[in-house]
Amino acid sequence: MTDERIQRRLAAVMAADVVGYSRLMETDEAGTLAALKSRRKQVLQPLVARHHGRVFKVTGDGVMVEFASAVNALQCAIDVQHAMAAANAALPEKLRIALRIGVNLGDVMVEGSDLYGDASTSLRAWKPPPSQAASSSPERSTTTSEIRSRLVSRISGPRP
Repeated sequence: MTDERIQRRLAAVMAADVVGYSRLMETDEAGTLAALKSRRKQVLQPLVARHHGRVFKVTGDGVMVEFASAVNALQCAIDVQHAMAAANAALPEKLRIALRIGVNLGDVMVEGSDLYGDASTSLRAWKPPPSQAASSSPERSTTTSEIRSRLVSRISGPRP
């Protein structure tokens, strides 16, 4: 066991990856890579900044973003899904880039700019449609519309 103390903090982590990434790459490798880079720059990065997040990991088809607020993480996830749908609207179905997004709140271990722990795990084993969001347990899974209504009521207060 090491004598070095591990730095920990509570974080909301948004994990996103591309649905059907292998299929997209097989269809048009260069086009998919260019589109993915463009979406990161034009869609993801501005929304992450707007919601006070920090991208801490990028993989070929995925990204992990840290937030200090679970509300900001969820709102960012919703906004990313809307922006991705708008960006996909004019594209044929086979070229659309759909994201699977999950948000987890929990304790993370910090090493440099990277995070480790259950809150920072990948979405690889989770395969629902892109319109769903998940919690740590299946009985608490919910749809984006349910999350949105909860966020609206938390942000604006109870409706008259």
